[in-house]
Amino acid sequence: MKIRFFNLSKRFPERFFKKVAKKVLKAEKKEDSVLSIIFVQSAEMRKLNLEYRKKNQPTDVLSFSGSANEENYLGEILICVPEVRKNARIYNQDFEEELKRVLIHGILHLLGYDHERKGDKMMIKKQENYLSHLKGPDE
Repeated sequence: MKIRFFNLSKRFPERFFKKVAKKVLKAEKKEDSVLSIIFVQSAEMRKLNLEYRKKNQPTDVLSFSGSANEENYLGEILICVPEVRKNARIYNQDFEEELKRVLIHGILHLLGYDHERKGDKMMIKKQENYLSHLKGPDE
């Protein structure tokens, strides 16, 4: 597993994200995957969400499958920390827990899961299952 980080906050070291990603990718039998995690602000996320999903508001996470001309490249996960923090408050969740949730969510999208298909509950079930098996920022 190889992860590239862009605009990573000093509050969360790479290992925080790598441990979450490793757990999901190993369980999905994709340990040899490569992905990029990019941190963006709300204004940039709103622009991207409008362009790609036709929703004129920021979101907490977006995933883009793609080829970087690199073997086993899954794609990019864009995370908007201010939106994650806002959602954590709205849903009365721990911020770190919500950050793990959006990373898992993004990875599952890159692996082809889609919670927006009618009647498809598998993605959210997997997401919450992986989340429940992570015990803190270093687990």
